[in-house]
Amino acid sequence: MKPGKRTTDALEMAEVVMDAHPHLRVLVDAAISRLRRASDLRKARIARALTQADLARKSGLSQTTIGRIERSETTVPSPETLRRLAKALNLDPAAFMPH
Repeated sequence: MKPGKRTTDALEMAEVVMDAHPHLRVLVDAAISRLRRASDLRKARIARALTQADLARKSGLSQTTIGRIERSETTVPSPETLRRLAKALNLDPAAFMPH
């Protein structure tokens, strides 16, 4: 399985649900935003050859927090958490803001 395959599959399923049930758009949009953020974070971390533990050290966050964000198991991370991740990855903080 290539990195992020589960996230990509989930995004595709969410798009199908959103098309079939427009009244769920707000909920689905929020879920898609979390999944994209998770996928973007994982891709950025892997592109820099960092483990979750490495990113945790660089960002001052716990490895558990990094993992939960990458698996989209959290609500929207705080702006401070997103800023720390962006700084640790040398990215503009806007990279992790909702799409």
